[in-house]
Amino acid sequence: MSDIMSKDPIAEMMSCFLRGVPYMTQEYKEKVERLRQQILPDSDEKSTQLSHPGGTHKVFSSVLNDVKLNIPAMLVGPAGSGKSTLLYQIAKELKLQYYPMSVNGQTAEYHIIGYKNANGDYIGTAFRDAYEKGGLFSFEEIDAGNPNVLTVINNALSQDFYLFPDKLVQKNEKFRLCASANTYGYGATRQYVGRNPLDAATLDRFGITYIDYDEDLEKQIGPVKEWTFFVQALRRVVSCWDDHVPPIVISTRAVVLGGRDVQSGTNWDTALHKFVWRGVALKPEVIGAMKQEAFKSFIKNYFAYKRTK
Repeated sequence: MSDIMSKDPIAEMMSCFLRGVPYMTQEYKEKVERLRQQILPDSDEKSTQLSHPGGTHKVFSSVLNDVKLNIPAMLVGPAGSGKSTLLYQIAKELKLQYYPMSVNGQTAEYHIIGYKNANGDYIGTAFRDAYEKGGLFSFEEIDAGNPNVLTVINNALSQDFYLFPDKLVQKNEKFRLCASANTYGYGATRQYVGRNPLDAATLDRFGITYIDYDEDLEKQIGPVKEWTFFVQALRRVVSCWDDHVPPIVISTRAVVLGGRDVQSGTNWDTALHKFVWRGVALKPEVIGAMKQEAFKSFIKNYFAYKRTK
């Protein structure tokens, strides 16, 4: 094998990388380590420390405190950033039953507060159970719902009782209401075209916390560290590319699901098409340029991380 220092090291390492890091020979790994020392001298290295060990998102403590104080929390962030998982973990931490409800344009008022059937019998809902018996209820993707329907929760949040179709119900002191959304409730964006503006009175009842992708957490839960670091680098590159690139969501799911795929032996480039590009209309040379740029960042970050282990 020719000395990689005699050629463009990034291009040659990229070629090997796309075949899969596990297939690197020992000789190649040693040369890669020499390249790492050239790019990132020991004196410039910074230890990569996890800011929040234990498998929770970095905003976990902040949101947990809001829920403890009975502040309705709305988690706003991109797809796959861990919003639902975070709320489940908070419910578990507080020993509360977790009631998630997916919201969409077809969600009606009776889906939330229930109804009486033709025989006069009340048909209940998860929201009623949480309100009356206690628990953490979450509206998943609340900004995808009908804003007029969602106003039914306004009084339920503002008062200690609510008139359901069958009777007036006292709110349980252990009832907590949260929500997750991809937008701040002001309508569709370039990435989330199906989102609706929420009524101002509904928004006013929530404390909003932004939840972005937590790269420390991804490093803990990603099954293949090399894949994790490269996907993170690619995410940063894509976010800074020119405006002609269609919206590309590179979420924590790409780290975890793509990592499982790579772990099973799937070619890295195939995994990238499955979990990153997803058929997006980009010229091959643009994708290649993005990967090339991401790989430069990958080299620095990954090998800095390896030196701390």
